[in-house]
Amino acid sequence: MQAFRDRRMQIAGVAGLCGTAALLLSDRIDVIPFARGATDIQHRISALQETLPADQGDGSLLEEVTFDGRVVTLQLLADARVGMDAWRNRKDATRCQMWKSALRSRQVSAVEYRYRVAGSVSSVFIDRGVCG
Repeated sequence: MQAFRDRRMQIAGVAGLCGTAALLLSDRIDVIPFARGATDIQHRISALQETLPADQGDGSLLEEVTFDGRVVTLQLLADARVGMDAWRNRKDATRCQMWKSALRSRQVSAVEYRYRVAGSVSSVFIDRGVCG
């Protein structure tokens, strides 16, 4: 009971509760961008690189994944079945599912999907604004 009356213990308890709440809410709010380690994105990229080349199921083949410290670039080879207008108009939720946490924690500033179709290159970028 004496610990509850001690002012220093009360302050330490409140500070502990605030710190715990901030860490638990770090996925929802962006006040603690360092809460997750920067190695999370490196592991995700390494896992993607181990499976290359990977069929994406929509007529495209993931050939290369690179990360320059800010932007993740996924280079895909697509055949004529992949319509870029349809891809751009697809729901953002399906595109953002993999990268949302990395974008929110600012480990990555953008993700570029770079498609090569019949000799031309077309890119689509997603960022925090798209995956917010």
